[in-house]
Amino acid sequence: MTGRLRDLIVTSWYWPIVRDFDTEPAELLGVILTTLWGLWLLLPMQTFHSSVAYNALAVVPEWLLGSVLLVIGMHAGAALRDGRVSRRREAALSMFGGWFAIAAAFAWGDITNTGVVVYGVVAVAAGWVYLRLGILA
Repeated sequence: MTGRLRDLIVTSWYWPIVRDFDTEPAELLGVILTTLWGLWLLLPMQTFHSSVAYNALAVVPEWLLGSVLLVIGMHAGAALRDGRVSRRREAALSMFGGWFAIAAAFAWGDITNTGVVVYGVVAVAAGWVYLRLGILA
């Protein structure tokens, strides 16, 4: 992380609030959610055709998105178990990208869907983990 961005974050009003938070609980919840979503999409039923909220996600085959999420979740779990900050940052960045894209797809399909907020918060948490681990490194 560049020194300028680090200085901006460290001097912000919210830094004292999140400074002492461990990232492991957020990482573990992200691992569980991502892995379970991936496994769910790999089941033989068609999830994307069950609601209007999934319309934007339906352009990608469920098996493909499920496989990607499963790989991201397993990578994040292995990185968390390994403990190396660089691997955990990589996993957090990939998790941020994946969940941001899912939240954006929910917004595209149905902006009033609660998935926009829920998966947006998951993306923000993954982004926070990425930034927090970058400051610690």
